[in-house]
Amino acid sequence: MDEEAKLRRWRETTEALLGAVDKRFCQPYSICIVPDELRKWNEDAYAPNVVSVGPRYKGRRELLQMEEIKWRCMLSLLNRTKQDAREGLETCMQAMLELDAAVRASYGEEIKLDRYDLATIMVYDGCFLLELLVSGSREWNLRLECRMLPPGPGAEVGKMAVVLSDLTLLENQIPLFILYKLFQLLFPQLDANKFGVATYVSVIEDLALSLFGYSLDSSSNSPRRLINATHFLELAHSFVQENNQQCQQHLSVAVDISKPVELNRCATRLQAAGVTIKRETNSVFPIFKSSKFNLGFNNNDGVLEIPALEITQTTEAKWRNFIAWEHHRKKWKKTSCVGGEVFTFSALLFNDLICCASDVQLLKNREIIVDHLSVSNHDLVDLFRSIANGVDRGVVDSGHHHSNLIDALNAYSATNCVIRFPVMLWHYLSQISEWIYHLHKFLRRGYNFAAALITLLTVIQTFYAVLSYHHPN
Repeated sequence: MDEEAKLRRWRETTEALLGAVDKRFCQPYSICIVPDELRKWNEDAYAPNVVSVGPRYKGRRELLQMEEIKWRCMLSLLNRTKQDAREGLETCMQAMLELDAAVRASYGEEIKLDRYDLATIMVYDGCFLLELLVSGSREWNLRLECRMLPPGPGAEVGKMAVVLSDLTLLENQIPLFILYKLFQLLFPQLDANKFGVATYVSVIEDLALSLFGYSLDSSSNSPRRLINATHFLELAHSFVQENNQQCQQHLSVAVDISKPVELNRCATRLQAAGVTIKRETNSVFPIFKSSKFNLGFNNNDGVLEIPALEITQTTEAKWRNFIAWEHHRKKWKKTSCVGGEVFTFSALLFNDLICCASDVQLLKNREIIVDHLSVSNHDLVDLFRSIANGVDRGVVDSGHHHSNLIDALNAYSATNCVIRFPVMLWHYLSQISEWIYHLHKFLRRGYNFAAALITLLTVIQTFYAVLSYHHPN
């Protein structure tokens, strides 16, 4: 390639990148790598189980079974358009080649693929995701009717919880501006009012939020404000954040990152202090369906209301990836709003509420923890510990809108020592039982029992050797 061609190519890619950044659809390093301090506690929670999206996990053997289904979904989408399928694909491919620089800038590491391989992945995965969105909506499935018989598998695939979980993994994303561009090229007739890309942004955001189970307010006559997220995980998180956060100018407390928000009492200790723990009935934990996290405490009657947390096969992966995104967002994005760290705060809250199996049982009895997997209470304690491990409490600063609630819980006391004593005695016995359980679990693992026995005998031998040296008789 001569110098003039190189210069022309540089000019084209730079203009495409700057144009995408200027429209705020492309944010460099938005599809980042999960930090090691979070990843090391459960690496599997950050990798897809059935479907890969984007270049990072492409070609893994355990994900190859889904590739043929993705091709069928793409074929189904092409049969919804009014143009020739081959011409439509070539147009999409050319557009993806022009967005090569913007795509590469979106990822947190160097992509070792040439322009055509990367563009092919964007077209292939982008069409697959669009088919999931369209076929998952009754209205749009009829509006963009598919001419292919039998219809593609998109509707069934979009109902699989493990697929939806994979699509919200931080490292398993493609930029949303790819979906906007593909949708615009394949269905130009949708922009009858000539609003441009904003038309497709609005449609895709609504379809994606609906697919992931987040209910939109259909009673409002005014259009929903566009989120302009960079990928599916940010879209879901931003939607939850908008429904939960309070901006700093509305808070009466000063933001002091050096003072972490921490609950000093577990659920049993709160109960001993006179706090009544109840399930908040108007919302659930916002990993599923709801976008609200309605945590509330009435200091007058001592009632603490907590949304229900459903333990399913995908709970841990979703929760961990939302936390990873909040850590990335706090590090790289400076915002004037406080209280958007819903998932980090809730992970720390449940970790503080639970110190042993009896706390888990108490929350189960109050229907706050809804266990669909029939996991033991001891294993749930380990789960909450594991999710909170590596989490930086500084991510949730003291200006968080629940900080006053935590302070009130730490200070609340409405019982005397006579009432508190039996509750706390039972709790201490439960903690001893928890310690014995973990000791037994440790000794059963591999050669730990033999190692512990040898260590104990060595300590005894050393003790008697020292004793006989100082007291020979």
